[in-house]
Formats: sequence, C-alpha cells, structure tokens
Amino acid sequence: MNIFAISITTVEKRIYMAKRLARQLEHSGHSCVIYKDCSNDLKRNMEIAWRDAFSRNSRWAGVIQDDAILCSNFDIRLTDVLVDADSKGYEVVSLMNLNKDGMSNFGDFVVVKGKNFSCEVAVFMKHDLQQLYVEYIQRKNVSVNHDLILATMFDEYGLDVYSPWPNIVDHNSIIGRAQHRGKKYNGRLLASRRSINFKM
Repeated sequence: MNIFAISITTVEKRIYMAKRLARQLEHSGHSCVIYKDCSNDLKRNMEIAWRDAFSRNSRWAGVIQDDAILCSNFDIRLTDVLVDADSKGYEVVSLMNLNKDGMSNFGDFVVVKGKNFSCEVAVFMKHDLQQLYVEYIQRKNVSVNHDLILATMFDEYGLDVYSPWPNIVDHNSIIGRAQHRGKKYNGRLLASRRSINFKM
C-alpha cells in the first residue's frame, strides 16, 4: 500500500494552475488526478475528488486545491508529516492551518479541534475514514461549504486535526500580500521564504 494518494480540485479558468501543481507532484514521483468543476458545484467536486483519493487504496487520501503553493522538498516533508501524524494516532492532517481557536502547539506541529477546522487547501485523511466520509457526505446533502461539512464531521466523531508547524503549504491568494508587506495571518507570517523556503 502506498503512503498517500492525491486528488486536485479546480475550475475551468484555473485548470492551468491545477496542471502546474500536478507536474510538481508528478516530478516527485507521485501520480495525481485533477477534478474540474463543470457544474458550478464545488461541494460536489470536492466529494468526487475525495472519493477518488480514497479509492486508490493508499494509507492516506489527500485532496489539494489548485491554488496551493508547496514548500521545497514537499514530497519528503509530506511523507515525514504523515508518518509522524500516524505514529501519534491522528487520522486527519491539514497542511495549512488558519485558525488559532482550539489550537494546541506542540513545537513542530499543532493540533486543532475538529469543530475549529477551517482550511481545506490541502487535507489528508487516513484510508480507514473512507466509509465514514462517504456515509457522512450523503447525510449532509445540503448547500454549505465543504470545509464546514468536514468540520462538523470531525467534531461529531471526535477527530482532532494535525498540522505541521510551520505549515508546508501556503495559499496563493494571500502570498503576495503577506510577502510584500509582512502582514501576519492569525499570528503566523505566511509565505515567508526564511521560515518555509517556498519554491516560487
């Protein structure tokens, strides 16, 4: 069984971003599948991407959005993160954390209570959660953000979310603001070349 399987979500106007991200991942030897939203239903697209990632029978299933920015040596860092989370008994990993509410800092990683989960830019779940996710998403067939569905699922089943510290993924929509004016988001300088050494 492989360590992880990755799906990428995108929309028509950003397909080039998804392909660029896929090339980065494939360059490291990891195949991934791109899911493009063709029906203006991002929630449904996320669901399909998760089902695919789970179906590839890896120890961890992950979905990354097209506007994620990966750190240097991402494949090595990701493997280390997933192995560490696994050894500590966590079943959910978010590679980017934007919420200090309910957060516990353990030095090289932080843990957020499931109900406080708020960022699905790059999330991984243990394969064991496949059936739970499929059943839960069917019960929550409502028009709310997919990340809110995940947060309620994590909360309902008592799943805390592990995040590496510093984060190994950043969000493209905020990198310019953070990098050029040094603003902080929830107390962590994002897109800092010094702290995470991002490949641009």
